[in-house]
Amino acid sequence: MVRNSYFWALKSIADNARFDQAWEFDESVWVALCRMLMSFSMSGYLGDRETLLEFPAETPIPTLLRPVSTWGSEEMNW
Repeated sequence: MVRNSYFWALKSIADNARFDQAWEFDESVWVALCRMLMSFSMSGYLGDRETLLEFPAETPIPTLLRPVSTWGSEEMNW
C-alpha cells in the first residue's frame, strides 16, 4: 500500500513521467517533492534507494533538493 501511494503521489506532481524514462519535476514543485521524499524516507517503509534522487556526477544538485539527493554512479541508465 505504501509503495502504491508513494508512486501515485510522485507521479501526480511530475511534469513528465513516461514509462521507462527518468521522471522530470518542474522547479515549482521542488519544495513539495523534497517534503514528500523526506516524509516517505522517515516513515521507515522505503529504503534510501527508493527515496533519494540521483543526479549524474557532473550535474550540480539544486540547493532545495540537496537533503534528498545524491550523485549516482557512472553506470546510471537514464
